[in-house]
Amino acid sequence: MKGTNFFCLVIIILISASFVTSSLLDDTPVSLSNSAFASARSDYTENATKITTGHSDSICQPKQIHLANGVEPWSSMIVSFSTSCQPEDASFSISYGFDPFYFDNSIHADPDEHMTRYNHTQMINEMHEYVFYQSDYIYHVPLEGLQDNRRYFYQINLETEGTGNRTDGLQNGDSLDSLFDETRIPDSYHRVMGVSKMNNLRRHMTDETSTIVHPSVTSTPFFHFTTAPIPGQSQNSDGDPIKIVVVGDLGQTYNSSMTMYHMLLEAEGHYVHGDDGVKASLVMCAGDMSYADSNQTRWDKWFDLISPLGSRLPFMVAPGNHEEECDVVTKESFVAYENRFAMPKVRNAERGVTGVKRHLTDPVNRQCMNRYDYGNSYYAFTYGTARIVMTNCFTNTTKGSFQYNFILDELQSVNRTVTPWLFVVTHCPIYNTFNAHQNETQTLQMQEALEPLFVKYRVNIVFAGHTHGYMISKNVRFGFLDEKAPVYVIVGEGGNREGHVKHYLNDEEAEEWVEIRDNKEFGFGTVELLNKTHVKWKWIRNEDVDVAFVSHEYYIENQVFL
Repeated sequence: MKGTNFFCLVIIILISASFVTSSLLDDTPVSLSNSAFASARSDYTENATKITTGHSDSICQPKQIHLANGVEPWSSMIVSFSTSCQPEDASFSISYGFDPFYFDNSIHADPDEHMTRYNHTQMINEMHEYVFYQSDYIYHVPLEGLQDNRRYFYQINLETEGTGNRTDGLQNGDSLDSLFDETRIPDSYHRVMGVSKMNNLRRHMTDETSTIVHPSVTSTPFFHFTTAPIPGQSQNSDGDPIKIVVVGDLGQTYNSSMTMYHMLLEAEGHYVHGDDGVKASLVMCAGDMSYADSNQTRWDKWFDLISPLGSRLPFMVAPGNHEEECDVVTKESFVAYENRFAMPKVRNAERGVTGVKRHLTDPVNRQCMNRYDYGNSYYAFTYGTARIVMTNCFTNTTKGSFQYNFILDELQSVNRTVTPWLFVVTHCPIYNTFNAHQNETQTLQMQEALEPLFVKYRVNIVFAGHTHGYMISKNVRFGFLDEKAPVYVIVGEGGNREGHVKHYLNDEEAEEWVEIRDNKEFGFGTVELLNKTHVKWKWIRNEDVDVAFVSHEYYIENQVFL
């Protein structure tokens, strides 16, 4: 069967990588459309292992590389990675610049300032048996003072104490030719830059000895990202409209990897059937990333899997219920989420207990602290002509709460002349045509407190996940159509292991406020900021190895100008 052949192929690929002890992807059986689909999934997985392992089994090698926008995305980027090596045994730096053949900037990854680590204790059965986990050393290193709307190349450098441990660079006596082993360069790089660029790199680096003379310094392959345009600018560095990828409930199944693969094609401007070839430069994820559910090794596997995409596009995330993960000892929630990501926070995270109830089916999470404010919980940033507010529906949103006041301050202070577009990203959908996740406590509280703010301050689009389907609404307020009201989008079909939602609230006829809905297609969306009055929304469904189809296109008019 195709599924059996697929798993055999993936097992062979992953065992060949020294760091892999089990599959990167969930083994939940999902039917494949054809063998090409399986091939694409394994190709994406292989890219992940190339980035994170290179040709070394050194515990010091940087892995799980991913990006996030800084407080000012047009001038800063945060590079995150992890390592199993203790800070006293190795030091890291990041070199970066416009030219991959000559990096003119470098920053030291300071363990005291840039590193974090966390513990987690999980109860695994009703017999009160526990699993203790301690994370690797996780670095979040800010690159600041960048120029807006520019492509930067970067690589992570490792210096060890006299051992010469290598990641993906050279040791003393290695010839330069060995640096250009194509297996050391991710396939995604070849697709963007072309193999011929290697010849230029040879010319820039060749000297009389043709050797690297620093045996204890090694480097990853070089990656690249593009900084955001300045506030108010609607075009990217190619002169095209800004394109943002929006996804939810991603997971780590082979459907997830197809979504990631096609998102990577969007980043590279590759042809997607029915699309326009505009390059995406940002990912917004509406919660439920890894589906670790307190099994922390699944976070490690998810970041390994996401690296080909996450090392290229900044991943801006909002927490979902699968990120809650109550520690049975400390009673703290969202600990992995807070430590593994580095969003442009307002201030450090604060935890505690409130009297606000949430809809929780997990008995362990019901015992957990239910206050998680600031940090990565909720924040906001400007990207070109859009102000984007990321929220957390699983901490208090009632009127007068910390999060409510934060959202109120954000919405009423947006300059719609500079940033005419105002987006909100959350996990729980206020408008939901599906029969799953209806009337949940935290969603009802959010609807009561926040929908009046969304209407009053003319929020353009509210993105959500949680329900494993795709839906886009018409302009709606308090259940009634209104052309000046927000549009609500559910993007919960990223590829999660739980599958599609089975039914609609009304299987025969959609609600009046529904524009389109689907519960059969895995995929993601893109939003292009065309100008101050219109954005173009597309839903892109997974199809096979090289093809993703735009199954729905929709132009949204800015309610502020109506």
